[in-house]
Amino acid sequence: MKSVTYPYLPNRQNSLMPYLPVQLEQQGRVIETMALVDSGAVSSILPYSMGLALGLDWQSAQQGLDVIGAVVSPSKNVRAVLHIPQFSALETGFSWVEDDNKPLILGQRIFFYQFQVQFDGRQPSFTLTRQEQA
Repeated sequence: MKSVTYPYLPNRQNSLMPYLPVQLEQQGRVIETMALVDSGAVSSILPYSMGLALGLDWQSAQQGLDVIGAVVSPSKNVRAVLHIPQFSALETGFSWVEDDNKPLILGQRIFFYQFQVQFDGRQPSFTLTRQEQA
């Protein structure tokens, strides 16, 4: 088991949140960004412009379920390789939304099945634990 603790980082409103530096890779393209680790999100969410930067095509991507948030957003099911510092790469699924007002979100499906996540609001920090494969 490997565990790494990360500090909460400020969001756009300067509130401390569990953001994680990540890289996403698809079709030989790599982007570096911050992802919100969100235990309340059912799906992992990929904002529209990030999908385009990864070379994804909205018209040819498989239709997904609508994402419910402040506003219902249509989505497409896509996959990308997620790189988190100090952990091995993970191919994961995202609901790609035609919206750039949401951050990259790592939600329950796949991400929370692969990582044990412990939030500590007193510190404020969060710890990811994963059974790395030998």
